[in-house]
Formats: sequence, C-alpha cells, structure tokens
Amino acid sequence: MTTEGTKQHYLPACIIGRFSFEQEKRLRERRVFVLGRGKNKIFTQKPENLCMRRGMYDLREYGGTIDEWQYEDQLPDVLNKIENNIFPELDTFIHVLVPYVTCLFMRGVDYELRQENIQEIRKLQSDGLISEDNVNGSRMMHLQRLLAIVAAAQWTYRKTEGSLILPDTGLCIGHNGDKPAWLVPVGPNSLFEITPRKIGRIASWDASNKAWLPRWKFGSLNKGEVSELNVELQRQAYEWCFSDDEGLFTLPYKKLSKSKKASLMENVMRIDQCLTTHERVAHEFEWYSLSVIAAGHLSPLKVSRMNLNHFTYYPDKDRWTPSMPMFPDNLKPFKSGIHVDGRKLVLDLRCQDILF
Repeated sequence: MTTEGTKQHYLPACIIGRFSFEQEKRLRERRVFVLGRGKNKIFTQKPENLCMRRGMYDLREYGGTIDEWQYEDQLPDVLNKIENNIFPELDTFIHVLVPYVTCLFMRGVDYELRQENIQEIRKLQSDGLISEDNVNGSRMMHLQRLLAIVAAAQWTYRKTEGSLILPDTGLCIGHNGDKPAWLVPVGPNSLFEITPRKIGRIASWDASNKAWLPRWKFGSLNKGEVSELNVELQRQAYEWCFSDDEGLFTLPYKKLSKSKKASLMENVMRIDQCLTTHERVAHEFEWYSLSVIAAGHLSPLKVSRMNLNHFTYYPDKDRWTPSMPMFPDNLKPFKSGIHVDGRKLVLDLRCQDILF
C-alpha cells in the first residue's frame, strides 16, 4: 500500500512512543511530553501526531514516493530484545539497525534546509533548473553513500542512570575520546553510540549457527553524564524535544533563525565528512554486499570470493532495501572493501583503486 499524499513521519512514531510516560497503549498512541523551540510551554501529544508532514517524501514530477522504511516494523521488537541483552545477528543489524540510524541523517525536515544552504543548489533553484523532486533524489543518493559509513562504525550500547530526552533529529553529536561520535537514544534509559572509522571488524562468524554476529561494545552513563547529555540533546534538536519526564527540559527554549538552524544542522549531521568524497563514492555499494552476506548467511569462504563493489541485492521483499538506488554510469567498478580475516568480517573504507 502506498503512502503517497499521506502524512509521512521523519522520526518513526514507534521510536517516539518508547519515550512515553504511558505503557498500555500502542507505541504510536502513547503520549509523551513535548517542548518546542520558542514555545516555552510543555504539553503532551501522541507520537502519531508528531514529526510528520504530508507528502514530504513524494516524487511530484514522476509520481510515487520514497516513503518506504520497512525496517520500522521490526524496530520495537529488536530494541526490546537488546534491552534484555539479546543482540541480533548481522542480518537484522544490517537490515534494521543500520538503516534506522543512517536514515536519521537524511529523513528529517532539516535536510531541505541543508540542501538550500548549498550555494550551487541555490543558483540552480533560482535558474529554475532543479525540479521539486531534487531534495528527495538527493536524500536517496546521500543514503546510499552513508550506509557503509554507519555499518563500518564502532557501535556501543550504553545504558543510563536516568531518563534521556529524544530530539526530533533522533540523535546528537558528541565525542568518543578524541573522535566524533553520534549518540542515538533508543529508549528512555539506553542509547547507541556510533563512532565512525575507516576500517574495522564488524562481525564474527558463528560456525555452529552458520551466522555472522555483529561486534558490540558496552558502557553506561551515570546521572551526571546523563544530565549533561540531555542539555546537548535539547540544544541540538531542530524544532522539538520529547521525554517521559517534563522535568528534564530546560526553559526557556530559544527559537533559532533559519541561518542558525542551518549552521547547527550542518554540524550535527556531518557524519559523511568522516570519509573523503573519493571514499564515499568508491564504497557506496558496500551495504548491498553486506546485505547479501548477512541475509544469505554466506560463509567466510564465500565472502572471500567477493572482490567487487557493485550494486547487488538479496531477493527478499521482507528485507528493507533503499527504494530507488542510484546507478552511476560514468564510473568503473571499485575493489570491495569487504574482506575476511579468519572468522572476522572486516570493512575497509579507505581509498580503493578501480578494479578494471
């Protein structure tokens, strides 16, 4: 069923509902405390009525929509299991968790503002050379080049002493030592810490179950650290903040000018700057290969034979894939950054040579 022309959420209602003070209803119906910039008045609302806009992902010139985020269907169950220390295999990691975090960088209403802030885009708009669909086309190109960055990152699961604020961006930027890291609240008392890296082990082969198991790190945040983080989560929101405790918000909550919003979002959403332009292009199809490896439970031997970074997919409609992958016809294939070291699955996002 298509959602074209309907109210489309840029932050999943099933995520907002996890930050509710209610427990009995469906996630999208559980009310949360809400604070908006310049409002300075806290109110309650259902997630189904938050972070959405009618037709924001529709392709007006060609028809259809890119509002296809099937990974949301599995998110609540996956996150509930993680809260109970049951961590998913690579299949679920690649098709649910990686897409959710990656899409936070390109699904929001802030993306349009960031596009408008690019000088070349402004010039093309003023000349009438860009269609209304340009933003959504850019979203999908951006998504394609971000998936590998998020998949290759070091993922840390942290539990917190005290409740977290959820910003409408779904995340904020922080630091892991001297490295930039993105903090993604996934419940009132838990978050993912995503630390980009150019090379890293992302999974290990479990021969007994014939499956790849993602590599996690673990940690916690004390009350003082949670309090400091909440200040940043609220400060780095685009327009709205949500929580299960209205006492977490700091008032007054200043409204930002359009230019200050653009500057803030450019900093918060800059995960793509962890790679050079060449590296982003050279590795833009690595996620698709990881999808085939994870869904097909390919053994280390079979993975070792994959040396080409190109578009491929696992033929299963129940697994999420980007709705409109972009195929550059002016580039030759690059060597894949995926390789096997014993029973370790490694993704190397450094510069690669053209294969042919």
